[in-house]
Amino acid sequence: MVFFVDSLLEPASTVRDHAPLDESGIVRRRFNDGREFNVVKVFYKPAELEHRLTERGWTGWVRSTGRFFLYGLVTPK
Repeated sequence: MVFFVDSLLEPASTVRDHAPLDESGIVRRRFNDGREFNVVKVFYKPAELEHRLTERGWTGWVRSTGRFFLYGLVTPK
């Protein structure tokens, strides 16, 4: 069983580096100590992610808080 929480794409978010740098989904994340890392960020809508997980053999649900967060509880079949 897996419970997860992730961020939604939210224009009102105070995160400065939220938007992908380009179509690849790569986002530069900067830590307080000055280090920077590139990460791949894919923003899903709850129903879309739930469908993709179901197609890959998971059962469960995915929801959003309305703004800012996506969360779900899934188990492998």
